[in-house]
Amino acid sequence: MGGGQTLNVLTSHPDKFAYVGVWSAGIGRNVADFEKRNATFLEGAAKINGSVKVLSISVGDKDFALDGSKGLSEILNRHGIKNELHISGGGHTWINWRQYLNEFAPRLFQAM
Repeated sequence: MGGGQTLNVLTSHPDKFAYVGVWSAGIGRNVADFEKRNATFLEGAAKINGSVKVLSISVGDKDFALDGSKGLSEILNRHGIKNELHISGGGHTWINWRQYLNEFAPRLFQAM
């Protein structure tokens, strides 16, 4: 549930974190419900883009969360919220999350 919790914290408190990694998680199947529940967040693109320096979404091409991760990126793009979608090989596994951490950690606190 780490990726889902990260997404929940981001949408509830977007001003608290400047670097966000959502790994192997997405919005689920009900796009309209996600947009309704997170309307305030989605309407605040300028504020979010000003405070969140990196919003990285990573998922494996065989992960059951692939469609939800793609959907999340599409919704963010549609609302003007900057994000990066990274699709790796593999599934919903520790080895992928270790890879995502290895790629994400060096970017923390870098000037953007």
